[in-house]
Amino acid sequence: MAAVRPLPGPLLLGAQHSRAPLAALHAQPLVLCRVPHEPDRIPARKQQQRPQHNVTHCTARAEARQRERQNKGNDRDIPGNKGKFSEQARFYCGKSLFQLTPEPKLDQTDTYEAVTEFQNFIENYPESSLRPQAQDLIFALQDKLVEKEYLSAKLYYDLGDYIGNGRGGNYGACIVTAENAIKDYPYTKRREDFAILILRAKFALAAFSVEAKKEERYHNAIDEYYGFVTEYPESKYLKEAQNLFKKAEKYVITTPEE
Repeated sequence: MAAVRPLPGPLLLGAQHSRAPLAALHAQPLVLCRVPHEPDRIPARKQQQRPQHNVTHCTARAEARQRERQNKGNDRDIPGNKGKFSEQARFYCGKSLFQLTPEPKLDQTDTYEAVTEFQNFIENYPESSLRPQAQDLIFALQDKLVEKEYLSAKLYYDLGDYIGNGRGGNYGACIVTAENAIKDYPYTKRREDFAILILRAKFALAAFSVEAKKEERYHNAIDEYYGFVTEYPESKYLKEAQNLFKKAEKYVITTPEE
């Protein structure tokens, strides 16, 4: 049997020995040969070479993206940067965010983002025909934020003295939340509702105070009552406010000096 010349590559048992008698195999030295690799035996994923990344190119792209983020919202400062449909695209971006806003009792991060987007739209396109619609949507979003604040203030009041909440407890938190809401949204339809919550919380805070602080806090509550009836003389809460005032009067009546 002729010898087979070894070839470079992975070692495999020669095919001609597979039919030889067992004794002949032991008598003769094994002849090893190499089977050259075939392209179709290499997995497809190994045949694909990984692209060679250009570090300089990647850095340039990263810097471009950073500049784009920094310049976002400043289209008006770049002459010729407004495309044909940029106005509609910017408006519908805000409208899409508007559709994503959750109900008032949930976190309102998306609502704040939608308000910001519409404000940027109005600032960039002050003469747009879509401006009135954007303003109406901002008012609708603000109503949702107001409702969130009202629910928070009412929750603090309903908790009462059940769980402490820092200085003043839950009644104090109710007062602060409602007062801030009136300050941030002075023309809200909930203004009267916030006012009665403040009044209730101040009277409740005085009622649950220690004796040394009761008179002072009742004086504050009564001052709040006078402010309430002055601003809302025909309020739907007027009878409730008057009842609170009557209960507080006995704590602030001073004995006439002799």
